[in-house]
Amino acid sequence: MDKKDNFISAFTIGGSSIYEECECGKKYYEDTKSVDNLKDLKVDSNAFESSGVERISLNSKDYVLECDCWNEKMESVMNFLDFNAVSIAEYLNSERERKVKEANEIKPIVLDKN
Repeated sequence: MDKKDNFISAFTIGGSSIYEECECGKKYYEDTKSVDNLKDLKVDSNAFESSGVERISLNSKDYVLECDCWNEKMESVMNFLDFNAVSIAEYLNSERERKVKEANEIKPIVLDKN
């Protein structure tokens, strides 16, 4: 696997569907004869046939994996992650410690068996 594959694996939203609209407005659909309401997409110039529509989430926005619009954003995020890897690791480790401490301070619930 290369860097892009690792990124996609980490940020792809699980599963696929027969229709998704990308953040950029392009529509992607899987041509299936069992869904009548998708037939209008075949004549829509902003709709593209796909084989199973998968999504990727970047900065709280969902993009269709097959769409090219998110590639520039992916490069930017990957560069940020690579450039700041040590700081990100320190942050994640500090947050883990804080959350574990916080969880340990929660008093257990005691049930009265009477």
